[in-house]
Amino acid sequence: MSNVRVEQINLHTLYQGDCLKIIDDGLIKENSVDCIITDPPYFSKRVFTKDNWESEIAFKPETWQKMLKVLKDGGLLLSFGAAKNFYKVANALDNAGFEIRDTILWVYKNGMPKSAHSKVEGFEKYASLLRPAYEAIILARKPFKGSLSENVKKNGTGLLNVEDTRIGKAKYKDVKANYSESSVFGKRMVHAKEGAVGRYPSNIIVDDSDIYLSRYFMVCKATKEEKNLYVENTHNTVKPLELMRYLVKLLGVKNAVILDPFMGSGSTGVAVIQENDTNAANYKFIGVELENSNFEIALKRIAGSLNQGNHK
Repeated sequence: MSNVRVEQINLHTLYQGDCLKIIDDGLIKENSVDCIITDPPYFSKRVFTKDNWESEIAFKPETWQKMLKVLKDGGLLLSFGAAKNFYKVANALDNAGFEIRDTILWVYKNGMPKSAHSKVEGFEKYASLLRPAYEAIILARKPFKGSLSENVKKNGTGLLNVEDTRIGKAKYKDVKANYSESSVFGKRMVHAKEGAVGRYPSNIIVDDSDIYLSRYFMVCKATKEEKNLYVENTHNTVKPLELMRYLVKLLGVKNAVILDPFMGSGSTGVAVIQENDTNAANYKFIGVELENSNFEIALKRIAGSLNQGNHK
């Protein structure tokens, strides 16, 4: 068995070590995880080191085959990916045996240009890249036998919590039928229950409050204050807690076991704890992080969140 540090905090288990070895060693049991929410290393910097663990781990089907092993049948997975290479993550997931269900785009305004202007004479107005303005979040599902309804009854997995993640507070008209008037494509299904409040969640997340965009879930990048809550956070891709709470709620049913195999500074874990406190969800979090410095930050953030209130 690999040398692994384990920290148990109430309902939640944190491992410091290689997530692939931890799964191989049976520390995370087969078919025990309801959903996975993670932001894996996806080679955003030009680091060409032969033995660099981070360089291509998210692009390898073998990585995601390990995740299939611990997920229950029908279990859902969300994985972040950079604009320029998230297709490699999706391809690896597909080749590993996952079903690609969708791709959510988190659109933001404050991305920084990644390339300088050309210094070649006559090309000073040109650059090699556009300013990044979105991150992709790939939605995938572990295959299951039989019908979706049968799988839900057996495992409680495979569905999205669309009612608790509706956007806005506008109350929609009561509907008396499951289908609207006919269109050129035939009858269209109505996606609102009687008295539903808010718009049906979409695969776009934005950070702008313009009227046009108010139909989408809105969340900005994490602020410095949020990043450094409970501890100085040096991780360079910290996700906002509001976003992570939304994703946790979208995938998690009550009592769900939620895994983040590339935990980083622990934002998924903090989001789980906050959802437990706010909505009595009783989620159990499993986090794995290879780097000691990131693990220490995650440990302090998650412990701090638990100590803040009546968290579980």
